Amino acid sequence: METASALVFTEDIDKNYKRIKQLPKFSAEELERRRKIYLNRKREEMGRHLSFYCPRCRENVTSLLDSLILQSALRGKMTPEEACENFKLSHYRHIHTDYESELFSVEEKVQDYYSEELCPKYDYGRCQVMLEAFQKSIKYTKQKAKIKARCNKKAKRLIREDFSQKMDEEQEEHSGRIKNFQSP
Repeated sequence: METASALVFTEDIDKNYKRIKQLPKFSAEELERRRKIYLNRKREEMGRHLSFYCPRCRENVTSLLDSLILQSALRGKMTPEEACENFKLSHYRHIHTDYESELFSVEEKVQDYYSEELCPKYDYGRCQVMLEAFQKSIKYTKQKAKIKARCNKKAKRLIREDFSQKMDEEQEEHSGRIKNFQSP
């Protein structure tokens, strides 16, 4: 196997040192590749930080890589601890409460009203515009906020129950180890 080598004269290096120093260390493509690797690594680290064991699901829960909570934590809009608490609350709200079904119920009522009541009176395009306007309205937003607040309250209660119980079990296990410990 042949290797390429070059003769370098120290006089040339000394004479062109300033020009050599100004040359970029990496090409634009290499810099972009490194930036992506760095961001992916940070995203994976934060994703691991947000993961937790859910006693109700009996499995480890991890954040999706495109989750809003993960993105907010990566951008520094919240601390990793706040992100972890918000992720836990979000998991409990979506999985262990009726949040999804209640939101679906509201959506269904709105869709039914607009399709059954208004569409016969108006053309489909106007009906869709009216539906989108209502979905952006304050009344609709308040309905969703009430559902979210109610489900957050329930989720927080469930988290306290599950994790205080887990803490109690860990304390019992720890105290059992202390009782069974025999000094030499």
